[in-house]
Amino acid sequence: MPTWLERLATALVLGWSVHGGDGFTGSTDFHVSNRQSSHDVMPPRDTCVTSRRAHRASRVYRRTRANGRAVRRWLKTGMPFELRALPPGSDAANNIARADGGNSKRPPLSNSRSGPSRPSRRRQGAVEAGTKSLTEMKKMLYDSRSGDWRKALRAVDGMKKLPGWLIDQKSYCMAITACGRGGQWEQAVRLLREMPTEGAAPDLSAYSAVIDACAKGGQWKMAVFFLMEMPTKGIAPDARSYGAAINACARGGRWKIALDLLREMLARDVTPNVIIYNSAINSCAKAGQWEIAVSLVKEMATVGLAPDVISYSSAISACGRGGRWEEALELLEDMRISGVAPDVITYSSAIAACANGGRWKEAVSLLRKIPTVGLTPNVISYSSVITACAKEGQWKIALDLLREMQAMRFTPNIITYNAAIDACAKGGRWKEAIDLLREMPTVGLPPDVVSYSSVIDACSKGDRWKEAIDILREMPTVGLSPNAISYNSAIDACAKGGQWKEAKGLLREMPTASVTQRVIGYNSAIAACAKGEQWREALALLREMPTVGLHTTVFSYSSAIDACGKRNLWNEAKELLREMTTVGLAPNEVCYNSAIDACGRGDQWEEAVDLLREMPTVGLSPDVFSYSSAIAACAKGDQWKEALAVLKEMSAAGLAPDLICYNSAIDACSKGGRWKMAVALLGEMRAAGLTPNIISYSSAIDACVRGGRWKEGIALLEEMRGSGVVPDAITYHALMVTCAKYG
Repeated sequence: MPTWLERLATALVLGWSVHGGDGFTGSTDFHVSNRQSSHDVMPPRDTCVTSRRAHRASRVYRRTRANGRAVRRWLKTGMPFELRALPPGSDAANNIARADGGNSKRPPLSNSRSGPSRPSRRRQGAVEAGTKSLTEMKKMLYDSRSGDWRKALRAVDGMKKLPGWLIDQKSYCMAITACGRGGQWEQAVRLLREMPTEGAAPDLSAYSAVIDACAKGGQWKMAVFFLMEMPTKGIAPDARSYGAAINACARGGRWKIALDLLREMLARDVTPNVIIYNSAINSCAKAGQWEIAVSLVKEMATVGLAPDVISYSSAISACGRGGRWEEALELLEDMRISGVAPDVITYSSAIAACANGGRWKEAVSLLRKIPTVGLTPNVISYSSVITACAKEGQWKIALDLLREMQAMRFTPNIITYNAAIDACAKGGRWKEAIDLLREMPTVGLPPDVVSYSSVIDACSKGDRWKEAIDILREMPTVGLSPNAISYNSAIDACAKGGQWKEAKGLLREMPTASVTQRVIGYNSAIAACAKGEQWREALALLREMPTVGLHTTVFSYSSAIDACGKRNLWNEAKELLREMTTVGLAPNEVCYNSAIDACGRGDQWEEAVDLLREMPTVGLSPDVFSYSSAIAACAKGDQWKEALAVLKEMSAAGLAPDLICYNSAIDACSKGGRWKMAVALLGEMRAAGLTPNIISYSSAIDACVRGGRWKEGIALLEEMRGSGVVPDAITYHALMVTCAKYG
């Protein structure tokens, strides 16, 4: 007896479409179905085979029956089947014929008739309904190309259910493309893997569509994987495949892999296009690889490609990220020579390059050039220029540009306002910064944490510690949580104001932050203690840092040394300086200067001079402050010879003594009774282009008084008046005593 499969296949080969009343449909594209009323031997949830296999099995029992009732009896099933004949040339009949290699012929439905049978109206209506459904599915698939991936999947599922229809490669590619555009890369991959099971072998277009879907979904690894899989399937990747993979790597920040794929393309004689080069250049731009980005632009000409505005803009952006403003301007000039018209994005990228390079004047110049080439600056252009001005503290120009934007009816965004506030902060314009903060809500821009932190920084630089704390306390009232930067700016403001208690309190209050931010907070608090001459508090914070998992820095020690110096604790200051090397820190000029100053305050002129002369032995060059502190130490110790020797060493080192150095040296000579040297130094000051102040004259007059030279003292007093320096009571008193003593 023939099996149920052979019986069903025979009926299908005869050209019958089997429709079950319980929802089961038999066709050349079989599906899984629960057969509830069948008495056949087919088990539940059986999976039927393809039309080719069914047709091959049917050759054993190829019989004809006169009508549908006979076929139904022959199948011996209890299912309420309805058999409809498929006319020659229909999609289902043609698919059956193709499955058999085109050799099968449809036998007559009855022994009493010859030639093709004429389908009934009922059968003809069913065929037309199937054709209509296929047309609808294809239209759905076509309409889904814009990214309606759900519609695409419904269309594919609908095609699977059509009797005798095998989904072709083109339909799958359209569905994969729709999934890619809809951001459904996983669905795209599923469709690709499903294709072989549905009789459609993945081709070049299918793989390219999947790679592109992975690129749009940010799955660069999957994109490269499918690109590498293509040759194993006998498919040679083309420019589209490589381009999609390179784009995926660019989106994923994998510039090295993007370049490797570009080189592989060239090695395989696959010609890249401008879009592919642009993707590679863009990947380098995002990584700040400006040299490679520029070289790719120049390389394009060697492969017969002309860089477009996107190529140049991406390369200029790369230069901007690397702070290479000169190279950015050179590329802008190359565009002009090549006849490529820059757009607003190009100019904005060039402006950003100038901003990162600290060239605010060039940034402003580019902004003014934009209207001359028929373009209109946008918010990004203005924001970039304001940022450039902010970095150089050009607060007035930044504010003028902000007002210019508003006059041109451009709406500044929060980045623009934050840049303007930052400009005011760097210029110490705390009032203007607060005004901008208050203005933001009136234009529909609620300030963010960056806005408040910048205003606090402005107050810090303007020595307004009270206002800084007030702004910090305001943040929670507007729904913002201060971060470590906010707190550190406030602590720094307290440090500059010598408010060590407030600084320490804010340090304890600071939320959990990164190690770097916590170190900054501790350093600022130590500096606050130093300013407030709280050396014990400063040392306590310094010793506390390692216990909370923080490494001390050079700044930590320099502030602690300064704290000791302000209380004349020269020995403790020097010990801290020596301790630095034991914890792996190399003291810098600031540390030595603080230690020298501490020795001077503690009347340890020899220690001060020794530290000064030690600096070159550890690779440090003493600066003006180093020498002035040492000279002041000598003056305090009445060591005029050493003071003059240090002053001479300073000139030999190529440093020009400043007013403080000369005043300290004159004071040393005054204490040593060397009036001639004091007067000579006064003349040397004038020759060096320095204007003596009241301290200079008073010290020189005091030297004359100590030497009993009242006439020279009076002459200096007259000179002092003539130069516009008003003598004080001490100067007059000293001269009066001298004149009375020597008649």
